Amino acid sequence: RNPIDDDVTAPPRLTTSEAALAAADRVAAEITPGSAERERTGAVLVPQLRLVAEAGLLGISVPTGHGGPGLPASTVVEVLRRLSRADGAVGQLLLSHFVIAQAISGLGSQEPAPRIYADLLAGAQLGNATAERGTKHALDRQTSVARRGDEWVLSGTKYYATGALGASWIAVAARIEGRDGDTATVFVRPDQPGVTLDLDTWSAFGQRGTASGAVKLDGVVVDAALVIDEGPPPDPVDGPPSLLGAFDQASHAATAIGTARAALEDGAEL
Repeated sequence: RNPIDDDVTAPPRLTTSEAALAAADRVAAEITPGSAERERTGAVLVPQLRLVAEAGLLGISVPTGHGGPGLPASTVVEVLRRLSRADGAVGQLLLSHFVIAQAISGLGSQEPAPRIYADLLAGAQLGNATAERGTKHALDRQTSVARRGDEWVLSGTKYYATGALGASWIAVAARIEGRDGDTATVFVRPDQPGVTLDLDTWSAFGQRGTASGAVKLDGVVVDAALVIDEGPPPDPVDGPPSLLGAFDQASHAATAIGTARAALEDGAEL
């Protein structure tokens, strides 16, 4: 069960970039104290994630067509930078949230976009379950999803699942069984039968609070509306560059720059 879902009060709608950045600054001021101690102890960052959700920051990129403010990517990247400056693990936890939210924008009114976006506006967080161990490359996925009438069945194990901590929805990358090379993104709830979060297996130098451990999927039954059939993936070498890829890299850069700025300031103070 997501430890945040039942505790988040109705978040405000941040309709301008100025409002979003001001909210990010307020949250940053609250989570900066104690960030080094939380890193040393490997503290679970649920209280910090709750502050982000209650500030309304998780819904800033929801398109206007879904009732959101549709704030630009530049604002999202700057919010991530400011949160990462306060606590690098918090920024890293939320990176996949904004990338996944951007990824489903191309669906328009097609499910699961309306369902997911409505939850984001209510304070829900998205998590990632993409990477696997023991595969040849990023597109060599052993996690599979198979069609069973109006439902799909998902099985496999994911590692480095950053953002699964605190997530209301986890986006799982899988291959479609029986269709050579075709892939899908499957949205699951962390509390539904067959989903196990084994996040405390994460061992890292830095950003320990991300709890980027494993997500285990054992015959998880998923409604067809929560499966995005993507067909064959683009060629990683010859495929065209994408706006989503650029946004993903900009978001990664924002977390690194925010963390580096904090290190520089802490060093100067010392």
